[in-house]
Amino acid sequence: MDQTVSRQLAPKIEKAAHAREAMESLLDTVPCDICGSTRSRLLFRKRETRSWWVAKCADDARLDRDHEFSFVRCSECRHVYVNPRLASAINDDIYARYWRSHEPPNVAPNPYGAYVCRQLATLRARGDLLDFGSGWGSVLNEAARAGWRATGIEVDERKIAFCREQGLNAVYGDLLAQPFAPATFDAAIAEQVFEHLYSPVSYLKELHRVLRPGGVLYVAVPNFGSIAAKLRGKHWEYVHPASHVRYFDRRSLSDLALRCGFETLKPNYVPRGTSALARASYAAKTFIERNLRYYPLEGLALYLRKL
Repeated sequence: MDQTVSRQLAPKIEKAAHAREAMESLLDTVPCDICGSTRSRLLFRKRETRSWWVAKCADDARLDRDHEFSFVRCSECRHVYVNPRLASAINDDIYARYWRSHEPPNVAPNPYGAYVCRQLATLRARGDLLDFGSGWGSVLNEAARAGWRATGIEVDERKIAFCREQGLNAVYGDLLAQPFAPATFDAAIAEQVFEHLYSPVSYLKELHRVLRPGGVLYVAVPNFGSIAAKLRGKHWEYVHPASHVRYFDRRSLSDLALRCGFETLKPNYVPRGTSALARASYAAKTFIERNLRYYPLEGLALYLRKL
């Protein structure tokens, strides 16, 4: 009986082994992208569940839809990242063919983007601004309306075409290809970009290169140090291992900035709302960030200055 069961299970076991080998062939084990250390500890494992991942797995038999990705914390700089992670070619293909928001009929209003542009203007006189990862152009449009000479860069050709159709200045390509001369911009915006990047140090150094002396940079990422992230752990809504390959808190993002030649600024906190509740909420948030150096909300945003 045991031999019969073994013969029945053997093909299934062999198939599972082949599936694991195929998936592992598409994963890269890497050192910490911030400090280069190869020492880390496992925090947790989690499957990717988003629809674009399911679609990619259906098209590529080598991928295991139920694979549990490992999230680790660097033993040296404490940066949290996915390791091993999808090979860059697979990740690029997901972005190009599966992971794309629907094209809007027009450039959408972006009140928060408008606020960021006002905040940047308190730190640096309006001039040339780069929107890194400009998407469908909503922040780019707000920057232009706020008086900045705004340029976007994006790796999605259709998004670039859309921005140009809307009368916005946008460049197609990878920032690391150095399409801009040194000291071209007075300010730059990187809104929800750095959590996706495989080479964050290289990109931040390139932003440093294209900024003029004293230029300012706004960087926003999901906040792994937030109250929600601490309470929910791997169930936090921004934990997506196939696209969000790294996770920052204030300390780790500030450390990355310093490594790349930036200082972290205390923003001037331009008011955003006019109601009594909005002003009270904003005052509480401002007090916590300024005095306790803690960012409690799910979004982490830092203003940096080129040293």
